[in-house]
Amino acid sequence: MWRLSDLRRPYVSLGLNHRSLVEYDIARWHLACAEGLAGSENLDVDRVLRQIDQWTEIVRQTTEDNFWKYEAYRDFYNHSEPYFRILHLVSTLWTKCDLIYMPQWRNLSPDDKKASAGFLADSRDGFLHGITNGPGGTCGTIPFLVVSIGRRLGYPLYIVKAMSHLFARWSDPFGRWKGVSRGFEPQPYILNIEATNGGLHTPPDSEYFDWPKPLRPELVYAGAYMKPLMPPEEISESLMARSVCLRQNGHLHDAEKTLTWAVELAPHNPLRRAHLEKIRSESSREAYSPFTSNGVAIDA
Repeated sequence: MWRLSDLRRPYVSLGLNHRSLVEYDIARWHLACAEGLAGSENLDVDRVLRQIDQWTEIVRQTTEDNFWKYEAYRDFYNHSEPYFRILHLVSTLWTKCDLIYMPQWRNLSPDDKKASAGFLADSRDGFLHGITNGPGGTCGTIPFLVVSIGRRLGYPLYIVKAMSHLFARWSDPFGRWKGVSRGFEPQPYILNIEATNGGLHTPPDSEYFDWPKPLRPELVYAGAYMKPLMPPEEISESLMARSVCLRQNGHLHDAEKTLTWAVELAPHNPLRRAHLEKIRSESSREAYSPFTSNGVAIDA
């Protein structure tokens, strides 16, 4: 099994590139980044992966059983097989797989979570085992679940980062994904996927540019926000969650080391570099205070 220590190897030697989504399991790498954290003491990665595989088969069967609805009511599904499939993926997770949003964070805004000294002190707030054998999911974990299952089904799904928020995206800009419905013609298709509120919401990009705070254009242009993350960037995002958990528990040196790996995997991302400089400054002072809105922000 891949372990966190393997990040010391260059990501190219790990087979991470733009064409490796079939071999690369986002869930396994994501969970490896939770190794040894508070809340991960009893983490059994293989067990979590088996649960995700089981849910994938439930989604697959439900989608196949209901495919006649797409053929019969195409108007309802916007004449889009990808939309039909994502709708059934998300609804099945909530209705048949008992997905819930973590109750203690359910009604808090991203800023409220950042202001809480408790958010991400427990790794289950930021990693998939919080869904499979914990209190529920968050906006940082449910997108990883959706993408993990979608890729197992052959869908071109990606993680996308907004301000203090993650979401999933069906990203097929060149129309390479091939459906199975009669008369389906591959065509470019992009769909933002929000699955954290009990069902499917598909907001346009514009909705994220002002929520929860306006995005800085230079960070969007630099690729820090609103782009599909490639495998190294996905791991970098998981390492960011790891570093926050370490810092919340007072482990500044380990948080700094983790952020160093995160920067190496996403060297173009100015947010990663900014967080690393902040944590280095704290480490040099040997100072610690919980992540709050008055300290180092969890996310810029």
